[in-house]
Amino acid sequence: MTILKNLCFTFLFVCINSIFYAQEPATITLVSSKNINGATQLVVDLEGEVIADNWTKDYIHIEIEIKANDLSQEVIKHLERIGRFQTKIQNLDLESMRLYMPNLKLPVYINGKKLSEDITYKISVPKNVIITRSDAKLLSHNF
Repeated sequence: MTILKNLCFTFLFVCINSIFYAQEPATITLVSSKNINGATQLVVDLEGEVIADNWTKDYIHIEIEIKANDLSQEVIKHLERIGRFQTKIQNLDLESMRLYMPNLKLPVYINGKKLSEDITYKISVPKNVIITRSDAKLLSHNF
């Protein structure tokens, strides 16, 4: 009888834990660097929260945290490998550059449901570079 109780308790414990862990979003953090090429303004054209920071280096450092509910870690990593979260720089003029992620504009459907990611960007730029958003939303600053 005690063996049966232990088995039932263990089974119940495993089921409850799998429910709680299945609800946690899959998360991945990506890091990249971009050359500033002498520009003095960076226009950020990104969806999600953007945290701006100054530093003493002469290039842009980008940390991207991606969270997606209802997806496994393997699916998020696969989307990263095929370039969904690739950042690009576009020269607007001699002094301005645009930072964007073109593949995020493309909708992705998994099991008939449109994918929505919660993305946070931490962008460190040289002290002489002004960073703005293309959509006029406010930036969080860590200066």
